[in-house]
Amino acid sequence: MKITSTFRGWRRKVAAVASAVAVAASALTMAPAASAAGDRGSLRPGCEWDSYQYFTQKCQVYSPAMDRDIPVQIVASANGGNKALYLLDGLRSPADASDWVEYGNAPRTFEGSNVNLVIPGGGGGSFYTDWKRPSVSLHGPFVNMWETFLTQELPVYLEREFGISRTGNSIAGLSMGASAALSLAYNHRDQFGQALAFSGYLHTTAPGMTTAIEAAQLSAGYSSFDMWGAPMSAERVRNDPYLNVEKMKGLDLVITSANGVPDEVRDPKNLYRVVPKAGGVALESLSRLSTREFELRARTSGLDATFEYEPTGIHDWPTWDRNLQNSKARIEGFLGA
Repeated sequence: MKITSTFRGWRRKVAAVASAVAVAASALTMAPAASAAGDRGSLRPGCEWDSYQYFTQKCQVYSPAMDRDIPVQIVASANGGNKALYLLDGLRSPADASDWVEYGNAPRTFEGSNVNLVIPGGGGGSFYTDWKRPSVSLHGPFVNMWETFLTQELPVYLEREFGISRTGNSIAGLSMGASAALSLAYNHRDQFGQALAFSGYLHTTAPGMTTAIEAAQLSAGYSSFDMWGAPMSAERVRNDPYLNVEKMKGLDLVITSANGVPDEVRDPKNLYRVVPKAGGVALESLSRLSTREFELRARTSGLDATFEYEPTGIHDWPTWDRNLQNSKARIEGFLGA
């Protein structure tokens, strides 16, 4: 009897412990709670500290749609803000990072800010869009599904690991990324309420632009026909800001362009530096024409947007670094930071 009683008591204790362990295990296997917004000193899973510093984390975010890890540089907000600024690079974006960090100095510009920075890399030549078919050119074959990644996959990761909201964010881009920033904003109004386009080409289906985009894509080892198909395809129309002005109404918009005049002309001693920058001069001059054309369309359509034209500046990082600095207060104001 004594042995039986002892055994029963031991069995009850074991059952109680097992029950407690089961409850704990159940709690651990539930969907993890989102990390607190901010907490910029905490290194997140899949991330390492970027050599640029300024609390920049370099994270590898898996994209099921593209079946590969995408490098995303992230700076958490300073004081718990849960809204983010997404920054899109240009045609020559590096494969493993974004030049918005090293050359655009975005983390330094937003040092101490309550805005989260989300800076995807590896999007060179992609126009940050879902491609019509896999790329089979110089860098192929592989799949580009950047719109899916930026609007469906990445937000899940950001909410879980950084506490970043899926709605009411800001997006900015330069050159190739400028038209993409506008397109992503007007096609995903819940996610983005503000868009900023720096030195963009905002009428991508204009006469000659299909050829120009194809030439630019080929120079980077891609093809715009893999991306959007034939001229005036549904994909090209959907991603052309000029043809979608009505969809932008209600967005907070900032659109800038310089005039292709190198900053060095302000100081005659530096004029010798101008000649090597001929490409940047031509590209920014074209952007100026495109931006003016887009502004006329916007004004006649009743679109409320801020247009800013700089007296000097070429298609290069000093211009875009300055654009971002000048827009910082506008971004923080919109995001409530």
